[in-house]
Amino acid sequence: MISPIWIFIVVLALMFLALGVTKIIHTPGKEPSEWWNWANDFSAAQVKLIGVVEVVCALGILVPKLLGHGYYLTSASALGLTLLMGAACYTHFRRKEYELLGIAAAFLAFAFVVAYFTSPILISDSSSSGLVAWLNR
Repeated sequence: MISPIWIFIVVLALMFLALGVTKIIHTPGKEPSEWWNWANDFSAAQVKLIGVVEVVCALGILVPKLLGHGYYLTSASALGLTLLMGAACYTHFRRKEYELLGIAAAFLAFAFVVAYFTSPILISDSSSSGLVAWLNR
């Protein structure tokens, strides 16, 4: 049976893989839509670096769970995406892009859920029950 946290992990990894690859292949000045106006505040190298971080964290969320060891990497990668999305929320708030702020906040919450429920501290706690035990079964 697939645990609920696996669904979160796979969806989060696929979202950030797609977003990261899009940023890596992005051509400055040729934004695909008005949703990319935030990229004008950053250099091409910075946008590509953000994309690389997203791809590395997406792989860091998925690969340890697939291999069956290194669970702390899943939590650490999800925490990294949480911090990255916090910076994205700040950028969209500063630019008054409230629609994108809501989307970034949803991604932040999604990444935080994965970071929290894959935390090695919670998983190794033998007294954990309820939601944490159900998500990690």
